[in-house]
Amino acid sequence: MGKKLYSPFFILYLAPNHLRHNRLGVVASKKIGGSVVRNRIKRVVREAFRRYPCQREHGLDMVVVSSPSIVSLDGGQVAELLIKKLNSYYQSERV
Repeated sequence: MGKKLYSPFFILYLAPNHLRHNRLGVVASKKIGGSVVRNRIKRVVREAFRRYPCQREHGLDMVVVSSPSIVSLDGGQVAELLIKKLNSYYQSERV
């Protein structure tokens, strides 16, 4: 069963995938900006997941749906928010 986590900058959809690795999808609509801006956001999100992999037995399917306000953040801030959301997901799954 999946879970949806909200942030002012994105929505994070998470679902177990019964694999040993994570899969990531990034959505950046035209509401965010032109192609240069959208591709930058997608690169930043992918880099955050590459740098801070989730080390768990089973993988997750993760989809990040960006909101227009994410443009105001730099790469480090995006990574920090994503990691916080993932940690809160893992905390809630342990309970």
